[in-house]
Parts: sequence; structure tokens; C-alpha cells
Amino acid sequence: MQRTGDLKLIQELNRSIILRTIRNYGPISRSEIAKKNSISATTVTAAVRELIQQGLVYEDGVGKSSGGRKPILIKFFSDSKFIITVSITNSYILIAETNLEAKVQRKEKFPVHNLTGELFVDYLIK
Repeated sequence: MQRTGDLKLIQELNRSIILRTIRNYGPISRSEIAKKNSISATTVTAAVRELIQQGLVYEDGVGKSSGGRKPILIKFFSDSKFIITVSITNSYILIAETNLEAKVQRKEKFPVHNLTGELFVDYLIK
């Protein structure tokens, strides 16, 4: 029974390593990812397929070939998901939306005076 849990953990760790490699070096081919991380090509292909299904990476054209088939390049999709941050102080509320590279996409600052719980929720929904 323990082996199933261990396998899932290893797969998750590999996906994390592969995603980080794509973020840092992309656009990058599957074979380059495998070489940089000493991970099998089969493992990289399976992980990249899952990351594409999750919308975190995408195929971004064709790279140069040193002989043989041209590699398909994989790129990180930083705008696939967004993070909402809220900072509340005595004088204002700051709400920001960032992408997965922590680049601010939108930012709003609202004064706190006479702010009710209902108005606060309205600001968050905007």
C-alpha cells in the first residue's frame, strides 16, 4: 500500500521540477527538460501532458534540430491562473490581482472610513 503513495509523491515532485524548469528556461523542448533534470523522457512527456491539461504550460512552436525531428518547445503560461491579495490597514484596503509570476495585473485601493462588511464584500467581488 505504501508504494502507491510513494509513487504519487515522486510523480508530483517530478511535475514540480519540470514546471520550474519550464518557467526558468522556457521555451524549452521535452528532451532538454529531461537532460537538465536527469529525468526520463517518458516521465517528462507524461508530466508535460498533465501540465498542458491543467493549462499551466503550452506548446510554443518548433525549435531547431541538430538532426532528426524538430523539437516542440514548451512554455510556461503565467496568465493561466491568478492570485488575489488583500491588504487591510486602518486607512485603506488594497486589493491586487497577480499572475503566476507575481506580476500585478490590476490593483485597487479603497478608503476604509465608514466601511461596512457588506461594502467590503462588494469591493472584493469587483
